Amino acid sequence: MINYLLGAFVQGFVLQEQGPLSASEAMGAGRREVATAAGEQLRRLPQETFPNLVALADDLTDPSMEARFSFALERLLDGLSTLLEQGSGVRNEGTSHE
Repeated sequence: MINYLLGAFVQGFVLQEQGPLSASEAMGAGRREVATAAGEQLRRLPQETFPNLVALADDLTDPSMEARFSFALERLLDGLSTLLEQGSGVRNEGTSHE
């Protein structure tokens, strides 16, 4: 089960990283350029109507893919570590054939 989880995480991240963020990137714009433009658009939204999007603009557009991968992998491993410490039988979950 853990192997599947880690494999699916890495595969999904690679697929996301390889796909264009937008039509602009597909047409040749750089990923950083596209992310910067998206962040600027989010910050220009009306604060009173979209307070969460405006507040999260930097978090949604600034970190590099390497930083995002490292952060997400660390959180995933933290969760797995907790499950293993609790002896929850992670290896056997979902294997019942009832």
